[in-house]
Amino acid sequence: MTHTTYTATISSQGQVTIPAALRRKLGFDKRVVFELHETGLMILKEPTLDDIRAALGKPSKTHNKLSSREAYLSEVFTKKYLSKR
Repeated sequence: MTHTTYTATISSQGQVTIPAALRRKLGFDKRVVFELHETGLMILKEPTLDDIRAALGKPSKTHNKLSSREAYLSEVFTKKYLSKR
């Protein structure tokens, strides 16, 4: 994997513009998700409802319990998308 560095400036209002080339390369549209980890910050494309369904997969007939992370994500995104209606 090649290493490419992109630089952005933080405005006086605390806003950062992700460079256009990087947005195109990563498929970022209007919204992104920031995840803060001990080792640094991750900027992710906000998942669509289809992305969430694909990540959760088809429910198993023998195992219907979700992992704690799956249950949390399901709850968060269900609330988010239902609140937009």
